[in-house]
Amino acid sequence: MPDDCRRQILSDRDWPDCCRYSQVNNLGGAFTGMIDLIANGSMAPADGSRPRARPSDRFRRRPSPAWGLVLLLAAVPLRTLLAVRTEVADITITEFALPLAVAWTLLFRRRGRAYVPLQISLWICLALYGAASVLWAPQVGPVVKEFAKWTELIVAMLLACDLARDRRDLKTLLLGAAGVFALEIVLALTLLASGEGVVQTAVPRLLGSFGQPNPFGSFMAMSFAFALPAALSTGKRTRWIGIAVASCALAGALFSFSRGAWLSIAGISAMALLLTYPQLRHQILRPITAAALGLVVAAGLLALLVMAQPPAEPAGLLEGSIRPRDVVANPNEQSFSIDQRVGFWLAATRMTLDNPVGGVGLGNFDEAYPRYMVSPWFESLGHAHNLILVLASETGLLGLALFAAALLTSLAPAARRLFRPESDWIDIGTACLLAAFLLHGLVDYMLVGGLGIILGIVIGIGLCPPGRSGRN
Repeated sequence: MPDDCRRQILSDRDWPDCCRYSQVNNLGGAFTGMIDLIANGSMAPADGSRPRARPSDRFRRRPSPAWGLVLLLAAVPLRTLLAVRTEVADITITEFALPLAVAWTLLFRRRGRAYVPLQISLWICLALYGAASVLWAPQVGPVVKEFAKWTELIVAMLLACDLARDRRDLKTLLLGAAGVFALEIVLALTLLASGEGVVQTAVPRLLGSFGQPNPFGSFMAMSFAFALPAALSTGKRTRWIGIAVASCALAGALFSFSRGAWLSIAGISAMALLLTYPQLRHQILRPITAAALGLVVAAGLLALLVMAQPPAEPAGLLEGSIRPRDVVANPNEQSFSIDQRVGFWLAATRMTLDNPVGGVGLGNFDEAYPRYMVSPWFESLGHAHNLILVLASETGLLGLALFAAALLTSLAPAARRLFRPESDWIDIGTACLLAAFLLHGLVDYMLVGGLGIILGIVIGIGLCPPGRSGRN
């Protein structure tokens, strides 16, 4: 074989130093090197000179850069268990895991040009705009705390988008995510056995390691959203892992008794089935359309009845003279959380109307709440329990518009691939998880407890196009 062809098939630098001789010496050097390797643990050249390199140094397998993101994911369930309280904000384990994840990824990053999609610039603009609210916010501490959350989301998005270029790294990341989910299940069961992982309300609600039922339910719903398409996939091992994760996530979400998690699971279950089986989508498209039109007509009739006999004066409701409980028909103990959310939503609406451009400041819902509260809900729980109202009240309509633009443009690449032959369960899982985040956001605000890291990773995977992604 000519030397040019031999170099084209296998470059000279890929051979050990002991084999860089003629073709005859290659065979003898290989046998001698094997004997030295067994006897002395090192490989020496055939001439008996000093060994130049150990085979482990030449062929040592580099650690996957995905382990950095797995470490960051593992910090999410441990966030509330390992935290230090300060006057400005709580310092949790994710603040330490983030620079470690970045350093690990850069240290073991695979060669290739970094891919930074344009959509990430919108997320950066949103975070910077929120940080600028420190100029008019009542308190600086909440702005710093919320800005740190958005920074974690953006960094996780960048790292995931770069890792998705290689199939091995993407596989390591997904398997590591399944391991993190198993860690949360173990922690939840351990805390439940000790009596600390459950809160007694009208019904016992699981808390997991998050300390609150709603973030725990949201974590389970997000896991279910990404695991269900895997359970419906064609790969045998992927399917069984997806079934195991989806089953445990469904049980955890149900026993958290989080209404937002239940709403998310119902929506993403239908979404995953329709996207996975196109023939099913065509069969039930007409019934779904008819049902949607029926709901619109029913809502219109209900609105006409309410306009004919309004339950309360809107002016009195906004002034606080009429309680939100009076708006809800047949109030009882079971409707307490609903009435409370109505009060928070009204307060957030008043904040937005009073500060339409910049809001009251990023993370400053608590500080501004006493001026806009609706009786009898005098105590705020940290946010407005609605994603849209939180962004509108804290960052104004401009911040809400930036968030909508960033989210929609980030979802667009995966959404375009959903109806193409090259789509896979990862595209469906990305769409389902974002849908779960938005559905749960109707009744709660889920950028808490480190859940923004999960959102950032999934968005980053979805942003990596098929031409660069290791999936194909």
